[in-house]
Amino acid sequence: MNHKILAFIFDLDGIIVNTTNYHYLSWKKLSQSFNFNFREKDNELLKGANRTTSLNILLKLAGLELTPSEKNFLLEKKNEIYLDLIKHMTVNDTLPGVINFIEKAKSNTLKTGLASSSKNAIATVRRLHIDVLFDKMLDANTVIKGKPDPKVYREIAKSLQVETNHCVVFEDAANGIEAARKAGMWVVGMGAPEQIKDAHMTISSFLDVEPKDIIDFFRNSGL
Repeated sequence: MNHKILAFIFDLDGIIVNTTNYHYLSWKKLSQSFNFNFREKDNELLKGANRTTSLNILLKLAGLELTPSEKNFLLEKKNEIYLDLIKHMTVNDTLPGVINFIEKAKSNTLKTGLASSSKNAIATVRRLHIDVLFDKMLDANTVIKGKPDPKVYREIAKSLQVETNHCVVFEDAANGIEAARKAGMWVVGMGAPEQIKDAHMTISSFLDVEPKDIIDFFRNSGL
């Protein structure tokens, strides 16, 4: 079946930049304030989830029930910790090959979008001075429903003026892949095998692939 690809859409964490560890360290430091030992394996449960959902998962792990105001306080505190950790990030913190890959995609007349469940996604991209790579950007400040809800992907397609079945999403998290598939998009997974097993195609890095390879895969696939 021939699938025409008109747009590439990218998640931020784990695809453009590796901020996963910064989020993990932020949640770990926050959890220490209520004497809970947040571990790396616990952090896997938070992948692709927005901040509120992540906090709810963390509190469930810790066996805590808090009031909405107490939760809001912790959410603000977590964000403060995270912003302090990433304030020294530069373009050198982007994942290998991703900038060149997006530039090539744009030169091939593909539209490009950023769609993230993080409230800091657009701010991070602007901090790194790579916002020019994207025709449209959406994060949790605009689309409140986080992944695996498909809304952020449907909205970015609408912003790009491209039908969802002509979009390819690049994701590293199971929640993100589920969201993109629910939106009717094609998905390229990059990351831990257990997180990306439901992607239509997988890659190990952007150094090993060209935009044309992605286009050809979906054009010639039997999906």
